[in-house]
Amino acid sequence: MGEKVINFVSFILVLLIVILYKKTAKLQLNSNSFSKNIRLALFWIYIILQSYIGGAYIVQNIFCEPSFGDTSEYIAMSYEGEKNAYRSMLYPLIIKLCRKVIGADHYMLSLYVFQMAVAVISIAYLVVIILKHSNSGYNWADVCAITMGVFFIPQVMGFNMAVLTDSFACSMLIIMTACGTDVFCNRKMNLKNMIVLCVSFSLGILLRYERMVFGIAFFLGLAVGVYWMKREKKIFYQIAVVIFVGIVLSQGFNALTPNSEMDSRHEMSTELILLPRIVPGYGEKYYDKYSEATRKIFNKEMLKGIDDEAVYIPSLLYELEDYYSKEKVSAAIYDMCRTILANEWMSIFIDTLAKCFLYAFPRLFAIIEFHIAHVGGLDWNYSRFIMHTPTLSDFYYRFGVYIPLIGTICCVFRQIYLFIKCRKQQKKLAVWGIVVLVWVLSIGIWGVVNPSRANDRYVLVFYIFGELWMLLKWTNNENLRVEKC
Repeated sequence: MGEKVINFVSFILVLLIVILYKKTAKLQLNSNSFSKNIRLALFWIYIILQSYIGGAYIVQNIFCEPSFGDTSEYIAMSYEGEKNAYRSMLYPLIIKLCRKVIGADHYMLSLYVFQMAVAVISIAYLVVIILKHSNSGYNWADVCAITMGVFFIPQVMGFNMAVLTDSFACSMLIIMTACGTDVFCNRKMNLKNMIVLCVSFSLGILLRYERMVFGIAFFLGLAVGVYWMKREKKIFYQIAVVIFVGIVLSQGFNALTPNSEMDSRHEMSTELILLPRIVPGYGEKYYDKYSEATRKIFNKEMLKGIDDEAVYIPSLLYELEDYYSKEKVSAAIYDMCRTILANEWMSIFIDTLAKCFLYAFPRLFAIIEFHIAHVGGLDWNYSRFIMHTPTLSDFYYRFGVYIPLIGTICCVFRQIYLFIKCRKQQKKLAVWGIVVLVWVLSIGIWGVVNPSRANDRYVLVFYIFGELWMLLKWTNNENLRVEKC
């Protein structure tokens, strides 16, 4: 029965692709350029294969629940109706509604369909915005084909089909950045843009707490960019309204939700960010240089546990603050961090840059994890992804790592060739340099704020940005003949 369903779904997907191909304006094999036709043929082979494998994965896993640690907590919260220090009630409320729609035993079906539907809408919106402002001549069928290629990224699909906030949070971030791109390209913001930005920003905060920091940084960068291009001060007032309303809406929702009395998790704080970000690996080494008050709170045995990552720091802080007071523990953490930074600032700086690199280029991160060394949390996500259908899922996952990475490398070398040989393209070199720099630095915000090991689930949006860039570059009409530049 399962194979028949897979074959039927796959047949529908391939039929859809054939129809789209006939309707496309830019993705048909009708170019006079041999290299262009080869690239388009490979594009369609990639779309068909990924859609076929992705469709099979969906059918085989639509009723399965990957065993992530956070999943059980979200499910429990959906029954209790209470938030805790880390999580708002928005996602548990969605789970509760899905359970009412289809029943407790198969709530995953409605939840996953909902998450995938929102993901498709957000990706299509991003694709439309990018193509609208690139004056590229793509039509609606081209948009659908490219959206399909991005939608079936296995690393993102794994979280579309998981009981975690990551899928919705990624979709909200896509919508927010797409709308911001529209504002930047138009050099102005209208009421529609403000509403979309407010809603996506607010929902993003309710799904993942760190999106407040990322969103504010993004909005400030957007305002500066628009002002720099148009010298219009109005954009700063509009952005201020978006940030204020977005925060008020999210905090207002949280205020209406009762706190769990059983919550023993430490709330997010500066101390909770600094301690696991700076101390592990160096805590015991500089024990003798800490103040007496610090040594009283953090003894050598405790610091050894932190160095070995054998201690769960949020729970440790909760216990220490309950015994010594929050002020004394905070002072001790700052004392340790100052001491370690004074002696190991270069090592910590390099480690932070390495984490930013892993976050910014998640497919290279996967290659490192698979073939070189364990440097983060991707292996855990991979083990959850393949747990119910190992053979199919492993092939799907690795297909989504190796093939797009090869395509991206080809596009990068092609772009470098254009920069070297074509004077018109050379003018864009500085722009691309700025884009790459902003890309890595924007990830750096997350790399600094997030105290845990590198984990690609926190930056799913960069799989999508990277895939979209690769597909558009792979199918564009730029000619490599220097005399036509």
